[in-house]
Amino acid sequence: MHRRKMLLQITVGMTLLLCAGVVFAQASQSAGRLTIERLIDFKHPSNPAWSPDGRQIAFLWDRADVVNLYVANSDGRGQPLALTSFPDGKVGDVFWSRDSQTVYFSRGGDLWQVEVKGGQARAVWATTS
Repeated sequence: MHRRKMLLQITVGMTLLLCAGVVFAQASQSAGRLTIERLIDFKHPSNPAWSPDGRQIAFLWDRADVVNLYVANSDGRGQPLALTSFPDGKVGDVFWSRDSQTVYFSRGGDLWQVEVKGGQARAVWATTS
């Protein structure tokens, strides 16, 4: 069991590095020096969550403290897909539905959901004031 968990952590780490590598490769292809503005454009992947079927990984990408939800294929193929694009970010606490079709996340103390195939994120449970 320990070996399986370690292999899983390595795979998740490699997938997130691949996602980050796409961003760094795009930045390095553009001409010019590294500036503060270009540095802010780098996204930092974190908080990976495997889908129950093992085919995808949902994760958070932070760009200058604007955090949104993305999903990537666990085999590293294709580009990550943005599931949210909130201008203020602040997405957290990612988890999957049992059928691997929906990702749930917290935002502003509320519970939200979004379909993995894309679509509009919506609040499914809100805290009361």
